[in-house]
Amino acid sequence: MSNLPKGWEEVLVENVFDNIGGTSLEKFVNENGKYKFISIGNYSKSGKYIDNSQRIDINEKSANKILNKNDLVMVLNDKTSTGDIIGSSILIEESDKYIYNQRSERLICKNNIYPKFAWQLLNSKYFRKKIVSLSQGGTQIYINFPVIKKINFYLPPLEEQKKIADILSTVDKKIAFVEENINVTEELKKGLMQKLLTEGIGHTEFKDSELGRIPQGWELKTLGELVFILTDYTANGSFASLKENVTYFNEPNFAALVRTTDLKKKEFKPERFTDKRGYEFLKKSALYGGEILMANVGSIGEVYIVPEVDFPMTLAPNMYLIKYNDNLINTYAYYFMNSSIFINQLLSKIASTTLQAVNKANFKSIKIPLPPLEEQKKIADILSTVDKKIAFVEENINATEELK
Repeated sequence: MSNLPKGWEEVLVENVFDNIGGTSLEKFVNENGKYKFISIGNYSKSGKYIDNSQRIDINEKSANKILNKNDLVMVLNDKTSTGDIIGSSILIEESDKYIYNQRSERLICKNNIYPKFAWQLLNSKYFRKKIVSLSQGGTQIYINFPVIKKINFYLPPLEEQKKIADILSTVDKKIAFVEENINVTEELKKGLMQKLLTEGIGHTEFKDSELGRIPQGWELKTLGELVFILTDYTANGSFASLKENVTYFNEPNFAALVRTTDLKKKEFKPERFTDKRGYEFLKKSALYGGEILMANVGSIGEVYIVPEVDFPMTLAPNMYLIKYNDNLINTYAYYFMNSSIFINQLLSKIASTTLQAVNKANFKSIKIPLPPLEEQKKIADILSTVDKKIAFVEENINATEELK
């Protein structure tokens, strides 16, 4: 690059770090150990240390894996194919507190790189994309550190590194402050949801029920009295006929097959599709936006509202499409199914089964406190307003992260 700022230079990772590999120490982990243990579960996407309470003591094998202040430690593998954490690097802020495991690499900053700048660099999208592009593997990817040593980047003079790191650190503090506010709001929402779904709005008279006190004028119903459930194949035939009639594609085709993984993303971008013939076979469980879906295996009990889009969609396997009669408002049902009242009942029912899956009978037996329709709407509107506030703040965080 010919137009580098004055004093900048192109370097390789090996020019700025010394490195020492980790070793297998899992068998020495214990809850009463003196040192915090760094393994794959301790890395976040952003390079922050996640304390999962794993601890380890000093012995002949672990003694030379103690980290010092201003060391960095980088994870070299990932539990997924997308590379969410591969290359994530933690900056050690205290000496004699951490010991690292195998598939983590200790990076010791040489005199030409400032540790806080190094942490920002290694966790940047620019650098992490390079690591993912050089990784190996399929469903779980990995990279060997000799490959990383040859990655090139542009290095400012030391004083400028410090200024850049200070600016980015200020942005990080703003993001952390807003994230904490989101967490507080989420906790307040949980309490508000519990109160609204059991006490309603402005009631002074209550009655006892199987779920505790509920307002006079409310009913206690089972979901089976209010809903019917569709799945991808039981609505249209046997599982065998599904395999005969539906072809799956990993590239865009006529219709999207909506899965829980699609609905968990901040931006709705389906990754599984079927052709027109498959869509016609699955048309009874077609989606148009606004429907409520629930995972019946895997992420059990997670509930989603389908976004409104301009392309055909239908239900993927392992999902329930839940439809309601005229006595239950869709959004009220959605908030109920995200409440502890619903989740506790659901968990108690699947705990009694050998397979960790939600069957229709168990789902339909769950009890729901049911206000009149007008109050259902008011409760849903209040909780929706809180969600919009959280979404607005999250958008600000995303914008700030993109700016960073």
